[in-house]
Amino acid sequence: MVLNLTTGNGKRVLAGDDSATAWYPMMYNGTLVPGYGPSGSALAVGLDQIEVSPNGVYLYYQPCNDGLYRIKTAYVDATLTNATLAATLGDYAGPFVLTPSTGGTAIDANGNIYVSDTNLLAVWKVTRYPGGSSHYSRPG
Repeated sequence: MVLNLTTGNGKRVLAGDDSATAWYPMMYNGTLVPGYGPSGSALAVGLDQIEVSPNGVYLYYQPCNDGLYRIKTAYVDATLTNATLAATLGDYAGPFVLTPSTGGTAIDANGNIYVSDTNLLAVWKVTRYPGGSSHYSRPG
């Protein structure tokens, strides 16, 4: 949802886009999380985690059960269509980094992103290296 803080108008963006759709079931402590409803299938939560880089250049987002994506904040504009906004992902058409089932994220002043791992009951630190590669490890 993109919200114009001046007008109060909002628009849903990336609805149904692969980057905002959960592709894996949620895991908690080694067990699939049951879904809600009559089918009893495992829980799959779409776009849920959102962070902005300390310099305001990037918006990071992800479903609870997929990878972490990023897009330049300059492209987060409610006047863009879903197709145009998705196309701005460019080189980031795939996840910025693959992550485990997560219940939350946080970002520090250096741009490191911390991801909770609901399956292993751990926290992982996502670090971006010069040259563009990313990886995650346990902090500390």
